[in-house]
Amino acid sequence: MKNRKNLTKKLKIFLVENGLNPNEWFYIKNTSNELHIINRMDNSIKILTKNKE
Repeated sequence: MKNRKNLTKKLKIFLVENGLNPNEWFYIKNTSNELHIINRMDNSIKILTKNKE
């Protein structure tokens, strides 16, 4: 399993904008296009796509 990392303030804001509770998630990988997050309780993985503005 990959190492879990705590969310930064910018990532917490990004999760709230996507309708997720940042207290329930860690992140695994943060690239320029995607954010890979893992749930603290059930270890389910989600991949969120970032929009370039």
